[in-house]
Amino acid sequence: MLECPNCKKQLQDGMKFCDNCGTPLAGVAPQPQQFQQQAPQPQPQQFQQQAPQPQPQQFQQQAPQPQPQPQQFQQQAPQPQQFQQQYQQPQYQQQYQQPPYQAGYQQQPQWGAPPPQKKSKKGLIIGIIIALIVIAGGTFAALFFLKIGPFASSGLDKLKNAQTGETVTFGKYEQDANNGNGKEDIKWLVLAKEDDKILLLSEKVLDAVPYNETKAAITWEKSSIRTFCNSTFLNEAFDQKEQESIRQSDVSADANPQKTTSPQGNTTQDKVFLLSAVEMAKYCTSNDLKKGSHTEYSRLKGGYVGDNGEAVYWLRTIGTMDSSNKCATIVQGAGTIGYNGRPVDETQAVRPAIWVSIK
Repeated sequence: MLECPNCKKQLQDGMKFCDNCGTPLAGVAPQPQQFQQQAPQPQPQQFQQQAPQPQPQQFQQQAPQPQPQPQQFQQQAPQPQQFQQQYQQPQYQQQYQQPPYQAGYQQQPQWGAPPPQKKSKKGLIIGIIIALIVIAGGTFAALFFLKIGPFASSGLDKLKNAQTGETVTFGKYEQDANNGNGKEDIKWLVLAKEDDKILLLSEKVLDAVPYNETKAAITWEKSSIRTFCNSTFLNEAFDQKEQESIRQSDVSADANPQKTTSPQGNTTQDKVFLLSAVEMAKYCTSNDLKKGSHTEYSRLKGGYVGDNGEAVYWLRTIGTMDSSNKCATIVQGAGTIGYNGRPVDETQAVRPAIWVSIK
């Protein structure tokens, strides 16, 4: 007979583990025969009924695994109650093919391990939000600097690349006679381009006023239409930045080619001006280029309107209609220059010109 060194239970010879506490019996010496007779073991059939533990011979056949050290077994071996529960399950033979202590050793870390966590999408959502904020901020900054801020171009960047004969947009002025929808963009013809400036003539006539408020001998220098161009029109058509880009140019007092003795006044300094008869012939070499058409706003302001909407508009040169110099030259509806001119107090269309800096 063997005696368990842990719980002191009497066990049969040949057993490797205590069936009460699971202590390994390696190295335990058998007790004297007298002790074995005083504590006879039950027959195998009775033992299975009272304690459904494996017989020593079965245990040796089904669990031929290497024996652990006593210290390791005490830390890792399951409690007797756990061992009995595993052995009483229907698949006890499959579970019992390896010693209980080894199965417990392999499964023990899994019993205390937390369930796997799902990857959170919170970080991804935060990243997307930050990216959208950065994109929105960059867009706002671009709009501020290019459209609103100190680097706003107001169409000036397009003027730098414009070529002679092309049409560009610069400034705004009422044209459809509907104040409710705001001003419309002004389209200009590029007449000339120098190193740092560009000469523009409005594509259509934009307004209609008398050359002078009273019928008198007058030149461009003293005329009311010059005041209109450099005050009313300038302030209505251009914002502060656009006005700063318009050159204060020398406007020459060109003579009338058909009457050179007519007094033309003195050279002036202006931002907005009318072309002279000489300049119109120089820059607009065909009648089609000279023709001017009305906007709805200028048509309602007065002046001649042809069958196809063509306009008669002022030039700044004094006409030859009479000797009193009370008339100014015009461009007629067919696109020809009227050197005789019309009386200065008549209302005719205005087709302004400007030099714009493209530095």
